[in-house]
Amino acid sequence: MSGLRREPVDVAAVRSAVDAVLDPELHQSLGELDMIRAVTAHRSGRVEVELALTTAGCPMTGVLTRDV
Repeated sequence: MSGLRREPVDVAAVRSAVDAVLDPELHQSLGELDMIRAVTAHRSGRVEVELALTTAGCPMTGVLTRDV
């Protein structure tokens, strides 16, 4: 793995893809609902997406995590 070169993550492309994910209860995209707080790409290639949930203790957290 030491010789493997990683291409930089296109954060705008990731955000665009996450924008299109549908909230399972409201049936609207996360972008339309303004639920995406941050998209962070790390040098390792790992990407983190921070979402604002519609309610504290949201029962759909697992579904959203899987879908994102």
